[in-house]
Amino acid sequence: MGQGADDGRFLDLAFRLPDEFRSLEPALRELLSAAFKRGKIELRLNARSEAENSWPQPQPDQLNRLSRLESVVQGWLPKAQGLSVNEVLHWCKAGAPADKLDEAALDAAKRCIVGLREARAREGERLAAVLMDRVNRLRELAAQAEPLVPAVVKRQQARFLERWTEALENSGAAHTISREALQERALNEAAAYSIRIDVAEELARLRSHLDEVTRLLKVGGEVGK
Repeated sequence: MGQGADDGRFLDLAFRLPDEFRSLEPALRELLSAAFKRGKIELRLNARSEAENSWPQPQPDQLNRLSRLESVVQGWLPKAQGLSVNEVLHWCKAGAPADKLDEAALDAAKRCIVGLREARAREGERLAAVLMDRVNRLRELAAQAEPLVPAVVKRQQARFLERWTEALENSGAAHTISREALQERALNEAAAYSIRIDVAEELARLRSHLDEVTRLLKVGGEVGK
């Protein structure tokens, strides 16, 4: 039994069964659906037959029946040869009860499901630890970035004022425009710039996403992407 990447929103089951086990597909599907809620799971089943020279142990009742049949036949046909050991074994093998392969197959599937669930749980714990480490790191980076914005705006404000003054002096218009007007213009440009680089909303949205990721990791279960 194998599991593919959990890239779907629902449970996707695929079966690779020999013809003699096709009737088990509904029962296998029910077992898998009860154990898993999402992901892609493929179940393969192969039956290994016994070697031809592997014989069942003849049972007393089989031998008794064969002996009676042999006596009846030889009573009517005195020249008929007796049964050989090979013929007796063939008859016993043919008359042996069929192996309960369906039960063995379902039992094997149940063991595989238990193993897969345990493997997914271990993988999930490792992945949750990695994700929580990333979430904590993103929180730290967001906390570091937030106070940087006002400092950037302040530096840009001084740069605007410096550039406006330099441009007006080069053009000779500095004598006709008051310093207050220059400062007001620089402040307006800085305000427009601060709006463009304001990341407060993005940081708030990021924190919201991180809170939701943390909640889902703590809840556990099959949450997918």
